[in-house]
Amino acid sequence: MNTPKPAPAPLSEWFSSARMSRYVDHPSPEALYLWNTHLTKTYLADIEHLEVLLRNCIHTTLTKRYNERWFDNDRINFSDEAKKSIRKAKRRAGGREAPPGKIIAELSFDFWRFLLSSHYQASIWPQVEKALKQKPNSRQQFEALVVIVYKMRNRCSHHESIVQQRDILREITHLNSVDNAIYMVASFIDPHAAIWIKDNSRVPAIRAQRPSRIPHS
Repeated sequence: MNTPKPAPAPLSEWFSSARMSRYVDHPSPEALYLWNTHLTKTYLADIEHLEVLLRNCIHTTLTKRYNERWFDNDRINFSDEAKKSIRKAKRRAGGREAPPGKIIAELSFDFWRFLLSSHYQASIWPQVEKALKQKPNSRQQFEALVVIVYKMRNRCSHHESIVQQRDILREITHLNSVDNAIYMVASFIDPHAAIWIKDNSRVPAIRAQRPSRIPHS
């Protein structure tokens, strides 16, 4: 006696039809949706390693130049948005006199990403560049790679789809660019850290599990 197949989960009802529209033309929308969920969470682990690595690199080099409370130094022309982020981090850390380490830990990825912008070309970037164990071609190259990771981090954190169901090649190209950016940024900071992140990443294994478009018999 054949066991009847379970009814498909009503994902569109639970998670909205708009959200599930990325998956509906796949032979197994549920499997693809779960794969996307697992992959985004796996990417966040690698991105977390890179974010902390980048944060510590910038903090250490600016501490050498300005002292450990460099975020209070008037010699750095922080943008209004950066000043707002610093104030928010201080509040979360316990107040203006909170230990620097606690304040640094409360500063989000967007803060560190924008410290690499052209606004800080003459102040922060020379210090960061000196701290890198391998040198990029330019600040622009380093920033562009960080931006790729930053955008991926936002997509993953906000539970957005990274599936390109109607353009698989585009999906592969995008994920390859993210993998490369994570590795390259880490390599510029410390090649050994890059190898460690790569060796401990589960991204390749999860990517290889992408549900096939060929339905199972």
